[in-house]
Order: sequence, then structure tokens, then C-alpha cells
Amino acid sequence: MAAAIGVTALITTGAILFFITIPFETIVRPEISTLRGLTNVVMAKNYPTLLAKFNVETGADIWHTVQFVIAEQLGVDVNRVTQNARFVQDLGAD
Repeated sequence: MAAAIGVTALITTGAILFFITIPFETIVRPEISTLRGLTNVVMAKNYPTLLAKFNVETGADIWHTVQFVIAEQLGVDVNRVTQNARFVQDLGAD
């Protein structure tokens, strides 16, 4: 009887934790699965801000900024951060 209660408590706790942590699930949207896609999304959504704040005028300017930041944050050589690089498979992000 005690074992059945323990198993029930374990299953209940697991289910509660599963549903509590769903909002923290990491899902990479397909349009930003590559760095080229991320750069395009950043450019499209933030162009006026980037232009005003950083004097960034072209996609190439944004790409170089994104490339540097990603290399720094992931601790990889900046030359590995290409526009077709994938975060997990190519750059080892987890």
C-alpha cells in the first residue's frame, strides 16, 4: 500500500513539474534556426531602433554586429559564425 502511494505521489509530482516548466521550454522558430534568418528578423523588427541607436544602416552592418555578439556569447571563433551556421549543430549552443 505504501509503495502504491509513493508511486502515485511520484507520478503526480512529475506531472505537476512537467506542466509548470512548459513555459520555459526552448523552441527555436524555423525562421531563426540559422544566423541568416536571425539577422533578417532582427533587421525587419528593429531597423529604426538600430539605425538611431547604433548608426547601423545596412543588413551587412547588422550582420557583423550579430556575428560578433553570437561569437562572444557562445565562446566560439568569430569565423565559425557564418550566415548559414546553425546554433546547435554548428556552434554547439544548448
